[in-house]
Amino acid sequence: AGDNPLAGTFTGVDQVLDAMRAYGRASDHTLALDTMTLLADDHHVVAIHDASATVGGFAYRAHEVDVFHLRGERIEAFWSFSEDQGATDRLWSLGA
Repeated sequence: AGDNPLAGTFTGVDQVLDAMRAYGRASDHTLALDTMTLLADDHHVVAIHDASATVGGFAYRAHEVDVFHLRGERIEAFWSFSEDQGATDRLWSLGA
C-alpha cells in the first residue's frame, strides 16, 4: 500500500521474496518489527507490530497491522497497513 517506489502488488513466491529483500535494502537493513500481538483463526492471521527503521537520518516508527489470508497451510493473500502512511511513504521513498 501507499505512494512510494516500493508500493505494489506482488504475486508468487519470487515476487514476494524480491519485495522483502527490497524493503531490507531500502531501510539500510535497519527495519525491525516488534510483534506485539497475534490473532488467528482457521482462515486469517493478524499481526500487530511496532515497526522502526532509520534511513538517512530519518527515524521511522509506527504501528503496523499485517493480515494474512490462509488457504490450508499456505498464505494466499497478505495486506499490510501502517498507522502513519505518510511516514511509511517517506521511509520507502528515501531508501529506494
